[in-house]
Amino acid sequence: MDIDMSAKNVIFTKNNVSIDISMPNQKNTAMMKNLDGQVVSKEKYHDVVIQSIDGGMRYILNINSHKADRSYDFKMALPTGYRLTQDKNGNVTILNAS
Repeated sequence: MDIDMSAKNVIFTKNNVSIDISMPNQKNTAMMKNLDGQVVSKEKYHDVVIQSIDGGMRYILNINSHKADRSYDFKMALPTGYRLTQDKNGNVTILNAS
């Protein structure tokens, strides 16, 4: 899986399919780094790591202060024909509708 970054977004590409994911509550884009196949974003009250793993990606959100935001949205832009599903454990899968 290839990883690129643009402004406040992370773009994952596998098999010529790209998924654009916004980093939640990102205020300082200079603090976003691509390190060994994972994107690390450090903010004053929280850190986010997005890792490329076998079969997909994993998000890790570390909230390190009671002053941190209470809500974090990971917005995704999917290619035409793809959709998200969520299982009972909270895992999200990206499916091709065709």
